Amino acid sequence: MNKQLSIRLDSGRDVRFNIREHAHLDCGYAVTSHSSQGQTAERVLIHVDTEKSELLVNNRFAYVSVSRAQHDAQIYTNDGSKLSHSLSRESSQRTAVEVEQQPAVPKDSLNKYVLIPEML
Repeated sequence: MNKQLSIRLDSGRDVRFNIREHAHLDCGYAVTSHSSQGQTAERVLIHVDTEKSELLVNNRFAYVSVSRAQHDAQIYTNDGSKLSHSLSRESSQRTAVEVEQQPAVPKDSLNKYVLIPEML
């Protein structure tokens, strides 16, 4: 029996192949980093788009994504030269209480310090 598998990609392109010739393929599931919290998987594949905002790609995203893997984590990215910087961006967010407790900055002090290039 000829067991053909057909896959339609997001681009609309159809890909077909014989599953007996590719027995190593299996079903897979994709989840977001946020929804994977509290879960563990044997292997984790992580897509990191370094062009995304630091609100999405940061040190918290890196920790949660990689720590889901029990045995193996592989990272795929659009730009390897920016990967380290993107995954090391600080993601701590202040609580409303912390913002409220921060002393207000007087408006007249905002222009108090000006760096003049000749003085450097």
